[in-house]
Amino acid sequence: MKMVTTISMKRMYQFQRRKTKMLVNLLRLNQRQLYKYIINHIPPGFSVYNEKGKYLYVVHKEAKAFKLPLLTAHLDTVDEGSASVSHKDIVIQNSMIVLGSNKGNAHCLGGDDRCGVWLMLELLKSNPLDYKFLFTFDEEVGGLGGSAFVDSTSFNEDYFTCYVSLDRRSPRGELEA
Repeated sequence: MKMVTTISMKRMYQFQRRKTKMLVNLLRLNQRQLYKYIINHIPPGFSVYNEKGKYLYVVHKEAKAFKLPLLTAHLDTVDEGSASVSHKDIVIQNSMIVLGSNKGNAHCLGGDDRCGVWLMLELLKSNPLDYKFLFTFDEEVGGLGGSAFVDSTSFNEDYFTCYVSLDRRSPRGELEA
């Protein structure tokens, strides 16, 4: 029994390292690179609707007709320059992913909004029939991608039970997810 526990803990550690590495890799991409990454990681069986440079709407073909929650995440960051840093510039410090060294002026990246993108990619793999997914461009400069989606033929409020933005927080401090 003790050996099984040790193996389970080892697998848990490996799983955490793999997921952390994936998130750190997502942090290094700008929104165009992230868009390509998402396109290349959509599992089979999904319909993809996009207006290039504005949004990417993903729904499983079997769930298209059902009214489901719409999960959203944006592909740009507050400081787009921080998304293109070298491996050594992104570190995990005190359980936070930060930009900078643990000796210098490190600041929290917040995963804005890479944590939401990461979570949605994980959900695409594991629960594809439970949600519809929207990845948007240029949220930090006026919500341009989200506005383009609402104005598109892909949007109809009758298609969704609710809207959940997987972002860190709003400017007023309320939690959005």
